[in-house]
Amino acid sequence: MQRIVGVDVGGTYTDLMLVDAVNTISSGPAAGVIAAGATARTVGFRNSITCDMGGTSLDISLIVNDAPFISTETELEYGIPVKVPMIDIRSVGAGGGSIAWGDRAGILQIGPRSAGAEPGPVCYTRGGEEPTVTDANLVLGRLNPEYCIGQAADFRLDVERAEQAIARQIGEALGLDPYEAAFAIVEVAYSKMGGQIRLISIERGHDPREFALIGHGPAAEG
Repeated sequence: MQRIVGVDVGGTYTDLMLVDAVNTISSGPAAGVIAAGATARTVGFRNSITCDMGGTSLDISLIVNDAPFISTETELEYGIPVKVPMIDIRSVGAGGGSIAWGDRAGILQIGPRSAGAEPGPVCYTRGGEEPTVTDANLVLGRLNPEYCIGQAADFRLDVERAEQAIARQIGEALGLDPYEAAFAIVEVAYSKMGGQIRLISIERGHDPREFALIGHGPAAEG
């Protein structure tokens, strides 16, 4: 028996036996949605769009009148259907570790492959060789190379190595300098995020301009 955060709308701690494993699906992201909604509520927003940015994906959810939108049916990998009530969370492959690459047509793509925590982005200097969204944000000056949340005090991000990887693998193919290539990577990632936000809000009749955007998760700073 484990103590976990259930995915029901209350987000209560629940003792679940192995036979109830279905109720652990997306329990971590569900807890993030509830926490983000509580944060929005404390500053006066009852309607919010929560964006949980991790290393592999961005998980997006909708909160209307203080209540997360509940789905009664979802689908796991390999087309496995799940028909239990749970917080509706949409994922898009645009996390901090999502890898930037060019397809056969020469079009810049982001994800779904991710550098993960190990080896991680190129700038971590742990063996990663493919540029990621984090590398692009670092080259653009949006991350502080001298201070990285969750890392050891002496950990530093290598701006030069990130710039070289972006120049070699993205810039040369697209005819862009490293800064322009980094900007293109971030713009593609933002486009994927924005598209999913529009889907989760507009398709349900909600204007996203009337919602607070709450960012959280380990890569939200980037």
